[in-house]
Amino acid sequence: MSSLINYFPLGIAKSDAFCNRVLERKRLKQNVERGIHTVVVSPRRYGKSSLVQYMLNEMKLPFVKVDFFIALDEQVIEKEITEKANKLINKIGHKHEALILKLKELMRKLSLKLILGTDGVQIEVTGDKKTDVARNIASVLQLLEAFLKEKKQRAV
Repeated sequence: MSSLINYFPLGIAKSDAFCNRVLERKRLKQNVERGIHTVVVSPRRYGKSSLVQYMLNEMKLPFVKVDFFIALDEQVIEKEITEKANKLINKIGHKHEALILKLKELMRKLSLKLILGTDGVQIEVTGDKKTDVARNIASVLQLLEAFLKEKKQRAV
């Protein structure tokens, strides 16, 4: 008995359930390779997330999904971005002492604190968490960018 492929899954379309979209994948891949910010727009359930995740998996690029759907205020947005930056750093980084020293060096000028634990490296925002949300988010993203540059790595 052959198994049926669900071509309209409720979640992310993977493997055989993801089909065609060759031109969209090619264009999106070129944009990522060139560092061009891209917004994918279509109505609900048209496969935007599936398209992006399929293409990133094809490119073998580390990525995280940042979800602002339930973000009620800027502190929730700050927390989501910080948590996902932590996840991305730990996906890419190694727990070597040299890497930790490089991270500490990169963070010296930022309003961030580096926490080393058994789960890897964690970033924590320091300073005034309520009034400097935009600055805190910028610091986290600058750290992530510097980390990726130091590792000669790309991520989405």
